[in-house]
Parts: sequence; C-alpha cells; structure tokens
Amino acid sequence: MLLARAVHFDESDSRIFHRPAVTGEWAISGGFEFSNWTEADLTGKARQAFANGWLGLESFGRVTFVAVARIEPSEYETLTAALAAHFVSHYGAPSIEAAWPVAAEEMRQMADLCADHAPNTVLTVARRLTEAGVAEDYGIHYFASRQANPDVPPRSLMRQLLPALSLALVTSVLAYITLGIAPFPGLRQMAVFAAVAVTATFLTAVLWFPWLDAGRPRISRFSDAIAGSLARWPRWRFGTAGVIAAVLAGAFIASGLLRLQTSDDLRGLRASPADLLQSEIRIGGLLGLPSPAQYFLVEAHDPQALLQTEEALTNRLQTLVDAGSLQGWRAVSDWVPSAARQQADRQMLARNETLALERVGAMLGEPVAGSEHAAVAPLQPEDVLQQPVAAAIRPLWLGEVAGAQVSLVMLQGLQAAHVDAIRAAATGIEGVRWVDRTAHYSSLLKHYRVQMSGLLLAGYLAVGIALLLRFGRRAWRAWVPTALAALLSLAALGWIGEPLQLFGVLAQLLLLGLGIDYGIFLLEHEGDGASWLAICLGGASTLLAFGLLALSSTPALHGFGLTLLLGIGLVWLLSPCFRPAAGDAR
Repeated sequence: MLLARAVHFDESDSRIFHRPAVTGEWAISGGFEFSNWTEADLTGKARQAFANGWLGLESFGRVTFVAVARIEPSEYETLTAALAAHFVSHYGAPSIEAAWPVAAEEMRQMADLCADHAPNTVLTVARRLTEAGVAEDYGIHYFASRQANPDVPPRSLMRQLLPALSLALVTSVLAYITLGIAPFPGLRQMAVFAAVAVTATFLTAVLWFPWLDAGRPRISRFSDAIAGSLARWPRWRFGTAGVIAAVLAGAFIASGLLRLQTSDDLRGLRASPADLLQSEIRIGGLLGLPSPAQYFLVEAHDPQALLQTEEALTNRLQTLVDAGSLQGWRAVSDWVPSAARQQADRQMLARNETLALERVGAMLGEPVAGSEHAAVAPLQPEDVLQQPVAAAIRPLWLGEVAGAQVSLVMLQGLQAAHVDAIRAAATGIEGVRWVDRTAHYSSLLKHYRVQMSGLLLAGYLAVGIALLLRFGRRAWRAWVPTALAALLSLAALGWIGEPLQLFGVLAQLLLLGLGIDYGIFLLEHEGDGASWLAICLGGASTLLAFGLLALSSTPALHGFGLTLLLGIGLVWLLSPCFRPAAGDAR
C-alpha cells in the first residue's frame, strides 16, 4: 500500500503557511478544511494553504511537496483513527464511529492517488474554488483534465485517468457488441465498426496522447463555465424534497409504463406514407394481384395427389368468396384439373349430352345419334406448364422439393379482418399449410425483442456487480442514473403514444453502455469540474450522433433515435444529481 510523506526542500513552507507540516509525517489532500470557504476567506497564507497545501496527519499543518512511500496496513489504520478523532475535536463530529467512514474515504482517495505513482515520486496539489466549495482538479477525459491541470505531466495524468477510462471502454464495447446479436446485417456492421473504433480511440489516447502532448493547454471561458456549473447542480438527498421527487418520478414511470404499447408488426417498419400504401392496396385489388406475403403451401406425394389437394382447398375458398371475405385465388388446379376431376367432367359431359339428345329427339319425334368420343389421355401439369399461355401460373408449381410435390395457392383481395377465417379453411386438409410471412417475421421481431429485453436486464445486473466491486457501497450512485433514465424514457414513450419496438430495446442496450460512463466518471473523480466538462461534451456529441435519428421518417430509426434522445438526455441531467457530497461515503 502507498501513501505520501511530507518533504521539504527549503524553509519556505514555514513562511507561507500558518502551521507548516513536519518533515516525514504522513499527509493527505485535506480539501475538506476549505469546504465552507468563500472567496473572501482566500487571503494571505490562507490562500496559499488552500491553493497548494497538503495536510499533515500528525501536526495537521500544511506542506507544499509530498513524496510517495510505502505504508504498513496497521499504520494506515492508526492514521485513519487519528483523522477520525480530528473530525471529532475540530469539526464537531458526534463520535469517532460516526466520523470513521468519512476519514476512511479521505484516506482511500489519497491511497488511490498514490497508487498510480512509483515510490519517491514527488507530488504537488492545485485547487480552485467553486460556488459550492472545493473541487480537486483530477479529471477523467484527457484534454479536459489537461486543461484543468496544465502543470501535471501528461504521462502521470494518463496513469490517473486509465482506471476509469478502461472501465468506460469495457461498458461501451459490451453495449456495441450486444447490438451485433440482433439478426440485422446493418446493425451487426455498425456494432463491429463501433466496437473497433472505440477500442482504437482508447488505444490512441492512451498510447499516443501523453507523448504527443508537448504544449500547454489554453483555458477558455466556455470550459470554465461548464466545469463550474457542476458545483451549482442540485444533489438528490434522502429528505422531504428528495422523497417527493422520488414519488413523482415513480408515479410518472408507473403510469407511463402502463400506457406503453409494444409493436412487432413488420409492416410498421415501412416508411411509406399511409395514403400511398392504401393506393397500392386498391390498385392491387383492381388488377387482381395476389398477396405475396400470405398464401397456402400445398404438398403431396405425386402431381395428381397435389392437384386433388388443391381442389379440396379451393372448394372451401369458394365459400369465403361467396361470403365476401375473399376476392379469389390463383392455383394450378384451376388450369389443370386433376385426372380424377377430368374423368368426372367427361362423365358429366356424356350424361348431359345424352340427356340433351333425348330431349331433342323427343321434340323431333325421331332419335338423334350422338357423337363418338374417342378415349383421350388426361392433361398433365408438366405438359400444360410448358405452354406460353401458362406463364402466369408457372411460378405457382414448385415441383419436387425434398421428395414431395409442392405448389402454391395465392390469394386475391386478402384483408386483415378475414385472415383467421381464411387460415381456418385449410383445417383438416392433409398437406396444406398456411404461410404468413408478415406474421412470421413479426413473431421473429417479437422473439428478439423479448430476448434482448432479458439481455438488457442481465446487462444491468452485470454492470451493477462490476460497479460494486469497484466502488463498494457507493456503486448505486453510478448505476441508478442510467437505470432511472431508462425507465423515464420508456415511460415517456408510453405517454406520447410511441410503441416500443425491437430497435427501442437495442437503443436501451446502447444507453446502458454509454450512460453508465457518466456515473463512473463523476464517482471516480468526485467534484471535478473537468470531468463534468468532458461528460457534457461527450453527451452533446452522442445526442448529435444518435438523437437526431428521432427526426427520421423511417419508423425503426425514429424509435431508435427517440429512445436515445430521451435516455442520453436524462442520464446526462441525472448523473450529477447522484454524485456524493463531500465526506459522504455512501
């Protein structure tokens, strides 16, 4: 374990601090001493102690330089106890037990800072005052941190940033890879491209920036204004106002989720105007065009049995045509009846001819001889389908498929209200199967929506465990903003009547990977305006990259973009509300 000891290179500390620390004593940042200070308090030696002083843990004096050194766990615990006692004697803490968590957190922050440096590394501190107190200038994103800490060497700065950046990389890559599970080539390509690009960006920043960054960053009013806004951002606290806000949010979420509808209809992904779709349907009805998405698939062991099965089906479809539920159908058996029906037709023709001749003979008073009918072989489908006139029905005869004869019966004038009745027409006819490609793909979309929803819940659980391992009891502060933003965005979709589709669930997965980073950054580097600046810039770029898809006229892209627009915007606003207050270990 590493901590830092006070070191002196001359006697200047005795002149610039009211109480200088003793050489060799252990030291921490000690920014808590200035939590209630204002600009009026920063004068003379007090300003110097605020701006550049580390706090000694024996004399509780200030020192400009400290050096990283190894410390035994037992001595570390003794120092924690001394700091807790200092909180009791000087800051009014009720007991050492009550002050212990705060003291332990102060010690942990210093140990984490020293862990990034080799023993004997000399450290300095630089502070600035915000309207809400002290903000230590330890950033998360490289250039935001460099702007806030221009005197810190780039390589040392990157070592400080690496843990949080690594955790953020893992969550983002997992979110993009999860998108690739969906059975859509476009999403898979986007997932691979995004995961590789994010990883390459991470490696570029880690491996190149510290070596290429040789200049001194300039500070702008814009960045200062954004960084300073973190101090004014409200915090959620467990009190009257906090409970009221939680109840209102819960009511909004519950009522919105009750209103939320899901939609897995493949036709809902089309971007064609409604009037154009109605025109297509009307023209198709006038031309007698069959539906390409719903039809009957007929199978039998030989061509004649196949024709007979078709005839059994079309006899039932005729009943639906008579009832007005269907305009008609197209089948090969209408052009080439089965041999059995052809024989029955010949027999019926012979009977009717004999009856007609008998009636004519009765009228003439003499018998009328009938014509001799030569034996004619029945028509075969393969003979008829070769003729040019059969071009319209040739695609319906699929022939032998996997050892069986297969054909299609296409439907004309199919309406959604009568689909169930038409499907029931095939009940009990062996070898006839109803095919609804639209329903099949819609059920597939539903299957993946449910699957991705389960994966989303598993993702939240896995991220929660990872945060718990990293941050302990305070992990909820990084986890809750993203979870709350996800629920609020779903509730908002319910309130505005926007159905949840598969692409909306995919957007929620992306929200988990991207949004959780905001909480990680604010928790990893508490009260750091540079971190907040980086979050604001990252959130704005994410909204521009994905949120603008909400303006798309394509329903899938619109739902995807709208979900991310609401989710990223909410997690951006909520994350600083759950940042811990100074000295809060929970």
